[in-house]
Amino acid sequence: MDDLDYLSISAFALKSGVQRKTLIYYDQIDLLKPQKVNEKGYRFYHYHQLYQINMIRFLKDIGLSLKEIKAYMLTKSPEKIIDLLNEQKLLVAKKQDYYNNLSQMIDLQIHSLSQNIIPDATELSVVHYERVPLLFSPIKKKAPNFRSSESITEFYRYCFSKGYDFPYPMGLMDSDIDISTFPAHTKVSFYAKVPESEDCRPKGNYLVKYIRGYKQQQQAYKEMAAYAAANNWKIVGDLYIDFIANELISADFDHFLNKMMLQVEKK
Repeated sequence: MDDLDYLSISAFALKSGVQRKTLIYYDQIDLLKPQKVNEKGYRFYHYHQLYQINMIRFLKDIGLSLKEIKAYMLTKSPEKIIDLLNEQKLLVAKKQDYYNNLSQMIDLQIHSLSQNIIPDATELSVVHYERVPLLFSPIKKKAPNFRSSESITEFYRYCFSKGYDFPYPMGLMDSDIDISTFPAHTKVSFYAKVPESEDCRPKGNYLVKYIRGYKQQQQAYKEMAAYAAANNWKIVGDLYIDFIANELISADFDHFLNKMMLQVEKK
């Protein structure tokens, strides 16, 4: 063969776009060896090896390891490359699902956290909400005899076990409230606001009040009940409490900004 058919390692690196040190490494692991090495140890690559380096780059780009590429190069065939491409396509689909779910979680957190920026968190108002999918904890906690930090962390682990790989916005639901003892002696369920779930906070009108921490809940609930009675609203659903300023903002539960919501209908 004519020496004009060969490139020095530096020239081959320049034409291929692969760094010289990478080519040396490929030589060392027997992935892509130069076709000629002269008496001084200088490496020379044939022009045809540009096709090989392009193939290696392609296989790397679709996610194959160097070990997998080396194995494929020993058994190249149309059938083998089709199998490899189908395998990588499945992996790509899984990654797409992961990033789609991550994007949904971020959107939900942004929507939840943006409610910290409100004109007057002390005001009561009635707001119409669409259905909100919720994932509930399997165990109810008796208030106030539980540590919120431990319970929230425990619930995160439960969410992860159910295939929700990220910390979605959380809250808790309280049902069958006795206003004389609330929030003591009630049982609450933690929930996460997730993209899809059969369980939900139903669509409807909700009486809304914002509070800080847990201690203000009884007084806030009394105010909500009095407001409903004075304005011809009937309480028809459970109490939902979204954690608006959660651990991403506040160091402890007593400083969480909580959004209390009671479903109501006109009498």
